[in-house]
Amino acid sequence: MTKPLPSTILLICVSAIGMVAADVPVAGHPGCQTRCGDVDIPFPFGIGDHCAIHHGFNIICKPVNGTKRPFKGSFEVTKISVRDAKAWMKMRISW
Repeated sequence: MTKPLPSTILLICVSAIGMVAADVPVAGHPGCQTRCGDVDIPFPFGIGDHCAIHHGFNIICKPVNGTKRPFKGSFEVTKISVRDAKAWMKMRISW
C-alpha cells in the first residue's frame, strides 16, 4: 500500500476547513506560535504539539538560509487562507 503525498493530505485537510469552519474557534490554543517567518499560520493549523486541530494540520517551522519557513512534509507553505479554504505551497519542478 502506498502512502499519500503530504500535499494530498494537506489538500484534503484544507478542503475540510470549509465544511467545519462554523464549528472551529477563531483563536488557536494559548501559547501557540501563529507565525513562521513572513507567513501567518491560522488555526486550525498550528506549529508544535497540540497547537493544531488535528495532527494532519501540523506545520513545521524550520530555518532555511537564516530565515524560518513553514513546511508541510517536504513542501514549503507560502500562504494559508482559512476563509478561502486554500493553502499555497512551493513545489520544485525539475526537467
